[in-house]
Amino acid sequence: MKLFVNISDKRYEVEIPTDWNTGRISVDGHKVNVDYNKISGDKSVSLIIDGRIYTAEYSPLEDICQVQIEGYTYNALVTDERRDAINRLIGTKKASNEALQKIKAPMPGLIVKLNVSEGDTVKQGQGVIVIEAMKMENDIPSPIDGIVSELYVDDGKIVEKGELLLVIKRNQ
Repeated sequence: MKLFVNISDKRYEVEIPTDWNTGRISVDGHKVNVDYNKISGDKSVSLIIDGRIYTAEYSPLEDICQVQIEGYTYNALVTDERRDAINRLIGTKKASNEALQKIKAPMPGLIVKLNVSEGDTVKQGQGVIVIEAMKMENDIPSPIDGIVSELYVDDGKIVEKGELLLVIKRNQ
């Protein structure tokens, strides 16, 4: 399984064997030995990475995880190949410095669920619209923290690739 992990504007490509619990994974093409164990519940793990011991606590927030390692907190956007392709199509990375973010349809499809209304506050990574394409539902996330300022679609609308769906204004 291939994952993409974005932390502090740095992107890592991580490949994990499908039956993996302990062993070698690949990070940006470099093989790494990792031993992984859950500690308490499902929010803490012990990691031994190339012989060094780390304890990590994480809080999943949509696609974003807050990870605490050795007293430091990191926000990590973790995506699989499909979600990464969708994020690139809707311009998630380019949105970080823009005051207004226009979200466009990454593919033709049917709007099956509108998760927001005009005036709603959204967080980066929060699902705002669900588009069905080729019998698969695709959750479109907000690329920024902000307020939904304009909506151009309703549930049940058929959209074309690149069609404007909504606009989010960055929180000041």
